[in-house]
Amino acid sequence: MNTPIEITIFNKMYFIQVRYLLLVLVGVGGFIRFHELTYSGLWLDEIYSMIGSDPNTTLSDVYSYSIRDQPPVFFILLHGWLKIFGYTDLVGRVITCVYGLLGIIAIFFLGKEVKNEKLGLFAAFITSINWFHVYISKEIRFYPLVFLLTALSYLFYLRSIKKSGIGDFLLYTIFTALLLNTHYYGMVVFVSQFIILFFVILFFKSNLKFIIGAILAGGLAGLSFWHWLVVIQSDLQINAFHVDPVDIYFPFQYAWEYIKDPVAFALFMFCILFAIIRLYHIIFEKKIQVQHVVIFGWIFLGTMIPLIYSFVKMPLLTSKYSTIIVPAFFLVIAYGFTLYTNGKVKFYCILLIMVSGFIMLFRARPPYKPRRSEDWREVAINFTKHNSDKQIVFSLSAWFHQYYFKKYKLNLPMDQTKCDFDSIVGGTNQLWLLVNKQYTGGSVNDEFLPTQKNLIRSEFELRDSIMFKQTKALRYTRKNSIQSGTL
Repeated sequence: MNTPIEITIFNKMYFIQVRYLLLVLVGVGGFIRFHELTYSGLWLDEIYSMIGSDPNTTLSDVYSYSIRDQPPVFFILLHGWLKIFGYTDLVGRVITCVYGLLGIIAIFFLGKEVKNEKLGLFAAFITSINWFHVYISKEIRFYPLVFLLTALSYLFYLRSIKKSGIGDFLLYTIFTALLLNTHYYGMVVFVSQFIILFFVILFFKSNLKFIIGAILAGGLAGLSFWHWLVVIQSDLQINAFHVDPVDIYFPFQYAWEYIKDPVAFALFMFCILFAIIRLYHIIFEKKIQVQHVVIFGWIFLGTMIPLIYSFVKMPLLTSKYSTIIVPAFFLVIAYGFTLYTNGKVKFYCILLIMVSGFIMLFRARPPYKPRRSEDWREVAINFTKHNSDKQIVFSLSAWFHQYYFKKYKLNLPMDQTKCDFDSIVGGTNQLWLLVNKQYTGGSVNDEFLPTQKNLIRSEFELRDSIMFKQTKALRYTRKNSIQSGTL
C-alpha cells in the first residue's frame, strides 16, 4: 500500500502510491453510489427489508422475520443501523452503499493476494464503476454484503492456505460465518471451499498444521450456522420457487447482467479469453498454482452446485443470487487485463471503459432510476395531499403499503381478507381500495373480493379513481350519505 506503482500515460512513466489510487477508486465509487440515492421510492424487496428490520421492533422480531426471507445477519445489522440513524429510505440505502465501497477495498486486497497490486487495482477499478455492483449497492438488500463477505472469505481462505497464520484462520472463520448467516448461497461458498480444500491438500499443501487449522476454522464457521438448520430442513420441503429455469445460454446472460455495458463487455470478454489461454499454458507447463485452483474452482463450483440443485429439485439459479461468483469473475477479467504488455493499449482500454461506464451509469441506463415502476411511496404521498389520513383503506397489498403509510403518519391499510370487513364497512361513510396490478395477480379486477362485492355495490358508489403506474386508488362513498349531504 505504501509502495508506488508504475503507470504509463502517453509514453510517460509516473509513480503513484497504491493507497492513493485505491482512495480515488473508492471516492469515484462513492460518488456513483450516493448519487440520486432517493430518486425513486423503495420497491417490493426493499420494503421487505425495511419492515423486517423495523427499529421499533425487537431483535427477536427481526430474527423471526428473517426466517421467511434469508438468514438474519443483514437484517440485524440493518435494524441496528436504522435504530441509530433513523428509519428512512436514505438511511437504509446508505448502509448498502457502504457495503459496496467496502467491497471495492476487499477485492483490491483479494486481487493483491492472487497476484499483485496491479491486478488488485484493476479489479477494484472494475468494481467501482461496474453497473451491476452499483445497482445492488443502491437498494436495501443483502447482495452488496454478500459480495463483500464472499471476497473477504476467499481472501482469508487463500491467505490461510499460503501462510497458515492463526489470524488468517480466525478471520476466515469470522467472515465465512457472517456469509453463511447472511444468504443461503453462503452454503454454496462453504461447500465449494470444502471441495477445493480437498484438492489443495492432495496437490499443494498437506502439512499437519494447515490441515488442523483448516478443519478447526471450517468447523467453527459451520457451527455458527447450526441455529438455522431447522429452517433449512423446513425450506427443503418447498418444491416451487419464483425463479425461472435456466437455459443453455445462461453463462452469457449472467455475464451480460454483471457488466451491462456493451463496450466493457467486449473488452472484458477478450480479457477472459486471454486468462483462459494463459491458464491452458500454465496447466500444460505444469506451473499451476494454488490461487488458480481457488479462483477457477470458486467460479465453477459456485455455478455448478446451484445449477445441479436447479435440475434435481427446483430452479434456484439467478444472476443476483450468483453474486457469490462476481468477485472471482472480476478477478479473472483483471488477470486477463494484466497480461497485456502494451502500456498504451492498457491506458486507452481503461479510458474507454471509464467513458463508456459513465455514459451507462449517468445517461443510457442510470441504476438509480427504477426498472420496476412501483408506487408504494407515491400512493402514500397522494393520500397526504388529499387529507386522507383518517380514511379507511383496504388492499390485498396492505402489508407492503404500511411502510410508507407509517412514514407519513397515515392510518394503515387493511387487508380485506384478514379483517372483519362487514363490521368495518358498516361503520363508515367513505373508504378506499388500493389495487396493485403487479402483485395481486389479477385476483381483483379493480373491485373487492367476490364475497364483498354485493355489499359495496348496494351501499356504496365509486366517487374517485386515481391511477398510478401500477396501482389504482378507488374512493367509495355511502349512497345515503351523499343524498343527505352528511359526507
